[in-house]
Amino acid sequence: MPTENFTLIETVSGKWVKAQKETERGTFAIELSESILLIIYVSSSCMTLHIKDEDDIYTYVGDQTLKSSQSSTLSIWLHTSRFEKVLLSREQFPIKESLKNVHDLTVLLTTKPEKENNMKILALSRDTDVRSEPTDP
Repeated sequence: MPTENFTLIETVSGKWVKAQKETERGTFAIELSESILLIIYVSSSCMTLHIKDEDDIYTYVGDQTLKSSQSSTLSIWLHTSRFEKVLLSREQFPIKESLKNVHDLTVLLTTKPEKENNMKILALSRDTDVRSEPTDP
């Protein structure tokens, strides 16, 4: 394969991976698995997600930007042309609308501490392995 089809990016582990020619290097890159690459851009609070194609070249899938516009709100903005399904909560409540023309999703979080919620999270972390993924119903 000609090298003009990709650029080399070094991950935090020291491994060099192939990425689409247009991919910017970012602050650092993390290979999350054999097929997922996350590139972090600290100056713009952005992360881009890339997956390997059939030629073992990481291609862009989407990006996420974090912004704190007010002292009590954190905005998470997701951009992709590949939304298939959006699920809410561990019970996986799907958004029933067609996602065909949806390319952006913004979630606003409050950053105000809530003592009751913090206690629930603490109890959950003691009783449950919070790293486990929800199972499909």
